Amino acid sequence: MRYLLTLFIVISAAMLASAQGNLEPVFRKAPEKYPLAAAAARAEGEVIVAIEIGPEGNVTSAKVISGHPLLRAISAQAAREWRFVPVTGSDLRSLVIQFRFVDKGWVLIDEGFIAMETRTESSFEGSNVVKVSAGLYVPKTLLLPRKDGVIEDRYCEVHNRLMEVELQAVSYGLIARVSDEDDYFERYDRAEETLFPNANLDSNRGCVDNGIENEETYFCSICRAEREKWLEQNRRK
Repeated sequence: MRYLLTLFIVISAAMLASAQGNLEPVFRKAPEKYPLAAAAARAEGEVIVAIEIGPEGNVTSAKVISGHPLLRAISAQAAREWRFVPVTGSDLRSLVIQFRFVDKGWVLIDEGFIAMETRTESSFEGSNVVKVSAGLYVPKTLLLPRKDGVIEDRYCEVHNRLMEVELQAVSYGLIARVSDEDDYFERYDRAEETLFPNANLDSNRGCVDNGIENEETYFCSICRAEREKWLEQNRRK
């Protein structure tokens, strides 16, 4: 009887070791969406996720042990979708997955699209190591939003006129305002707000040059005419 009990314990221990050792994934998932905040912060490095695997091979829990705060959520989300070989009658199996993020920086592309976006390229290095190359892809030409390939109509709120669209060169930097008339630019700003809010003659994107060279812009032709009229009437001496 003692011999049978010892044999049962040995066999049970062997089965458990076999179940714990059967950690070959049958489906692996890499993070697809790289957060814009992570791209802006140039977040990279290793994220360690500890997972537990149920008898059917599904991940029952995923806990981030270490890694960049902006990369933790997407790593845990990807780890939860992994699948493993089922082991009937086994207890929970444990595994550590390593996500290694490499920052590609800002990538300029010739194709125009609606906005800057992040993209990832992934490769699997071993059964539990994932390399993720991520970057912020910046279009040289920034397009307006489209629905079914068509730019949405927009009307000028002052003149109730359907606005046109043109491609403008993008500029960067601060615009200096120097005038002998102290209130000139204050009067201009008031007129722009009420008389020609959609003249939109230039595309200035501030001080940070992110590589965008051109962008599509709405404009109202009446606003532009009203602006020219105001400038003529308020010509500086």
